[in-house]
Parts: sequence; structure tokens; C-alpha cells
Amino acid sequence: MEIKFSDHARKRIRERGIEGWEVEETLKHPRYIKKTFDKKIIAVGELKNRKLKIVFTKEDNYLKVISVMFL
Repeated sequence: MEIKFSDHARKRIRERGIEGWEVEETLKHPRYIKKTFDKKIIAVGELKNRKLKIVFTKEDNYLKVISVMFL
């Protein structure tokens, strides 16, 4: 499934030195997923000994990444 990034997510990825493959890998193989009350989804994964948290929504044909951060 295609992954699209909000402007906010792009900014956070740049600021935090996160690479695109890290986002893709976390979305494909999350350690766990949690749904929020406002229909957002949180995926958490562990890569290179650090935890990555991705907030996204699932649209009809793509995933829209809203924010990305380290835990």
C-alpha cells in the first residue's frame, strides 16, 4: 500500500534524522498497533535499538503518516 506523508510528518522526519526505510519497516512490521479515539492509528516498532512511533490514518488506497517520533 502506498504511503503518503503530511507536511508535519515530513518536517519531523527531517528534524529527527529518521530515514524513509525506517518508517516503511515500522508500518510493515510493527511491534504493536493501537487505535485512538479519533480514528488515528499508532504503530510502534524497534529499529537499530530505538523505538519509533508513527501516527497515521488508513485511507482507501494509502496510509497517511501524520507524525513520526522516537520513544
